[in-house]
Amino acid sequence: GVDAEGVLFLAEYVAVTRRFRGTVPGLRSGGSIAGYVGSLVIPNERVLGTLSSVPKLAGRTIDHRFDAAQTGAVKAELSRTGLTL
Repeated sequence: GVDAEGVLFLAEYVAVTRRFRGTVPGLRSGGSIAGYVGSLVIPNERVLGTLSSVPKLAGRTIDHRFDAAQTGAVKAELSRTGLTL
C-alpha cells in the first residue's frame, strides 16, 4: 500500500470543487460546478487523489509519479495553495 512508499502528506475528507467548461468526448458544457469529498496522499514519488461522488465509494482521480511526463489534455500543479488540475 501507500504506507510502504513513505507518506509525506495525507488529507482525508477534503472539500473538492470541480469546475468544468468546454468539451470532452461525450460531454459539452457551458459551465458547471459540483462539490465532492476527496482524499489526497503524497508519498515520496507520486501524488494520489480520490473523489467520492457516491457516499463511501471513492474513485481514483489522479495517480501520477513526480518524474513522469505530463502528457495529454490535463496538466497538474501542486503548490502551497492546493492541487490544480
